[in-house]
Amino acid sequence: MNLQNRLGFAAYLRDAYDDVGHAVKQVNRTAGMISREDKIFPERFSRNIRGIIVVAEPHYMINSKQYRQLTLDDPLSQTMTTLRLPEADYPTTVVSLEELEEIVELVFKTGTFELLDVLTTPGQNGTEVGAILARYRAQNVI
Repeated sequence: MNLQNRLGFAAYLRDAYDDVGHAVKQVNRTAGMISREDKIFPERFSRNIRGIIVVAEPHYMINSKQYRQLTLDDPLSQTMTTLRLPEADYPTTVVSLEELEEIVELVFKTGTFELLDVLTTPGQNGTEVGAILARYRAQNVI
């Protein structure tokens, strides 16, 4: 994220759209290939398909339902294109590198993938990654 994006919401949204929007499309593409049993994935998957997108810096509100539904005129476009994050075809959550490190540590500590399921199952208002990690952290002292 550059300085311009830190100074204005519209530029920030554009940055998030570029980074996360492309990642959501890739999750959809890859999950579709797995669902269709594409020859590139020789093994049959028995678990539900879920996506986790990892970004360098936290996007604190990007997993909220309201944020995902937000549209905004692109301030960097000459044609005033409207931006909106693409919909994920499968449960998908965005986490920062720091959050990913904690997720991996908690998964190893608990010996179960339950945390990954919880993180990719949106609640009524979306997924609150920080609150979920805090709850697991309290249960499993790191």
